[in-house]
Amino acid sequence: MDWDKIYWNEFYDLVEKFENEDISHDEFISELNEYEEHAVDAVGEDTYNYWLNIKSDYIALKKFNRNKNQIALV
Repeated sequence: MDWDKIYWNEFYDLVEKFENEDISHDEFISELNEYEEHAVDAVGEDTYNYWLNIKSDYIALKKFNRNKNQIALV
């Protein structure tokens, strides 16, 4: 059984749940912490740390930046 592949899939399933707002930022960080050792081995330390340090307003900013009707403040 390829554990790295399993943990890689679980890691990105967790990211997808977070991005789809199926889980909160706090739940996301909590679950990431549970998988730390396995996630680092599966996806790499840089990727793991990027998501571990993601801000709680990530989803709101992502939605805002996709809004084509937003008004630019200059």
